Amino acid sequence: MHTASQAIIAFLEKNGWLNDLADIISDLREYSQKNAQKVTVSSPTELNNEEKQEIMNKLKNKYGTAGQNIDFVVDKTILGGLTIKMGDNIIDLSVNTILERIS
Repeated sequence: MHTASQAIIAFLEKNGWLNDLADIISDLREYSQKNAQKVTVSSPTELNNEEKQEIMNKLKNKYGTAGQNIDFVVDKTILGGLTIKMGDNIIDLSVNTILERIS
């Protein structure tokens, strides 16, 4: 069992809330779904399913991002590469930015 889970269970038990665990888990799932971070991946052309899956796997492995919250959009202003927006953060892997940096 994960150490965080053990600590939470101990906390619930200490405060007499262990019998409320099913309701707490339900509330946490609802909270998680409402507050899941939306991710938008922009590319200059439509990505195929294999490319989308590769991106989803990399985001999940690196950031723990769930695939159900990833939108893929076409942005014709991008010359090549990708931009990834996660909440307030942007990972800019576009050719546009690379060209700006070397000029």
